[in-house]
Amino acid sequence: LSSESSWASRYLELDRAKTVHRSLELPGSDHRLLVDPATGDVWMFAQCGSGDRIGAFALSSAGVCAARISAQTTLVDPVGWPDTVLEDVAVGADGTIALLGYVSTDTNVGGHEIPSPTSLDRKTQFLARFDPNTGTLPWALKVANHRWDVATSMAVGDDGSIFVVGTIAGGAQ
Repeated sequence: LSSESSWASRYLELDRAKTVHRSLELPGSDHRLLVDPATGDVWMFAQCGSGDRIGAFALSSAGVCAARISAQTTLVDPVGWPDTVLEDVAVGADGTIALLGYVSTDTNVGGHEIPSPTSLDRKTQFLARFDPNTGTLPWALKVANHRWDVATSMAVGDDGSIFVVGTIAGGAQ
């Protein structure tokens, strides 16, 4: 694990007695953690730069990276999506993991094309489902790309349904 920046982020796991059980330096910034209720696995999602590494894994350009934090306190199963920015992550009782983020140019997000924003807009928001078993995105779709349309939060229901809330200009799409 290495980072070209002078800042370091740390993951701590405390037991009920407030004793540190595990500690790990993390790459990137703007970290999001979630626990998969189906497996108990802890997943870390972050903004990673092109110089941030998880073992031999590195993104070709800045973007979102993710890795599972193993019982041995190491980052395993790293994946990433260059040229993306993460805004929110959520997990449902069935283990469904959803990602809300944006792109600023035409970007392939896990095999799914997300178009660049129009000339008046600064970003195109996308919603994606992350499969922790395969480290892939079974689907990703554009949810907003008008400067007044903004998804602000999301949640995952017990059955894996994904709910998104935000503001829109001119009516629902």
